Amino acid sequence: MSTPTSPSSALAPPATFLSVQDGTLCEFCRDDELIQPIRTRALSDLIQSSRYCELCERWLRALEHSQQDVGDVTLVFLSSPERPKVAWPHIGHVWAALDTIDIDDAKDINLKPLPGSDQGETTWKSVREWLDRCDKHHQDCKHKKTSAWKPTQLLHVCNTQAALQVRLVESQDIPDGAEYLTLSHCPGAGGTLQLTLSNIEAFKSSIPVDELSRVFIDACNTAKRLSHDYLWIDALCIIQDGPADW
Repeated sequence: MSTPTSPSSALAPPATFLSVQDGTLCEFCRDDELIQPIRTRALSDLIQSSRYCELCERWLRALEHSQQDVGDVTLVFLSSPERPKVAWPHIGHVWAALDTIDIDDAKDINLKPLPGSDQGETTWKSVREWLDRCDKHHQDCKHKKTSAWKPTQLLHVCNTQAALQVRLVESQDIPDGAEYLTLSHCPGAGGTLQLTLSNIEAFKSSIPVDELSRVFIDACNTAKRLSHDYLWIDALCIIQDGPADW
């Protein structure tokens, strides 16, 4: 296999651009030491991570574009102080490289601007993908408990595009196996609205969202954006003046 000293224009893959918001990155590509003089990686690792890592997928596409069977080789990532670059400089006639470009120059190369808020759909789509990956691929995360135990009460968050709607539901009205989120918060951050014997029946109909603290509203909106119907918050799911709940 020959080793040229410069990339072959005939085999060069088409230029593509990637911004962080276009997708998620694997641990290798997220590593702070990615831009280092020399790093190595097995091709088999690249193929596996390309299933969910946008950057690996582009590098793998560059290899496939070369139409050469390079086998399970070790890929060498190089960078130069003058112009940081991640590359497989020479694997036969294959050339693939990543240049780092200042975000201020994005308009010149048609990169999408970063979102002005972390509450946009792009952010929540990434979070949902991360959680889904945990459930499917992480041994500890995808472990499902078989216990049928459920809290005495949970908050039901209405998952529609309408205004936030929250109500209290009891365990017998919660489907078996239903998943729920739990909020852990600092004492005092929940405000004054609490579940008591005097308002429990009203809470089953509707909880006044405008009386919830900012922390609780954010928790409810998070459950809503992650498509979870149920949420547990101690102050709203435990009867504060009912000893039976404690």
